[in-house]
Amino acid sequence: MIRKFGLVVFLLVFVSVSFSVPTIISVSGKVNVENNIVNVSSFTLSWENNSPAQCYKVEQKVGDDGVWDNHYENGTGIPLVSDPTKSLDFTGKADKKYWYRVSSVNVACSPSVIFSDDPSPAKYIIIDTSSPVVVSKSPLGVEEEFSGLVSVGFDEEMNESASFLEGDNGLVLTNKVWSDSGKTLTYNYEGKQGTNYTVSIHGVDLAGNTVNDALQFATLI
Repeated sequence: MIRKFGLVVFLLVFVSVSFSVPTIISVSGKVNVENNIVNVSSFTLSWENNSPAQCYKVEQKVGDDGVWDNHYENGTGIPLVSDPTKSLDFTGKADKKYWYRVSSVNVACSPSVIFSDDPSPAKYIIIDTSSPVVVSKSPLGVEEEFSGLVSVGFDEEMNESASFLEGDNGLVLTNKVWSDSGKTLTYNYEGKQGTNYTVSIHGVDLAGNTVNDALQFATLI
């Protein structure tokens, strides 16, 4: 009877310290964004876990075809991270893609630990230093209607609040609308007959990189 009771206690203790899979909740402070694009050389990885784990192992790989490693790209080892910190700061290189995943560690946080079988679903960050490119713009004709739509397309998702168009010569732009997953910006325009117009394009991507361009058109007489 004593042996059976001891076995039951052992099983209860074993179950109580089992680990759940950690969840990465942010990269560089943007929550639930899997391909967060930022123009920085350093960023923070954060995660959460409801298990009793007191330590975590963080792994990194560079590029989609890279190998998972518990070292920074520059060779510096990533230490075990103690709960409740649950975050690490990293430094990356421009225009590279960094993947991260997190595993739970036993509550002892010892050097000879057994990590959980299932690490967190991996997330990545791209350090972007390239300016966006204007890939389409309209109207461009010399006999356009004096009212209509002006539209600009970019090669990547843009910062919608920071990007805008600006007309000259009394051209009125209203009803700003984004489409194509934040890549196309459209306004209604209202001008005068027989007038030349220049619309200045001010674009800012999600990384803060900028582009300045323009389109020109003329209305019917």
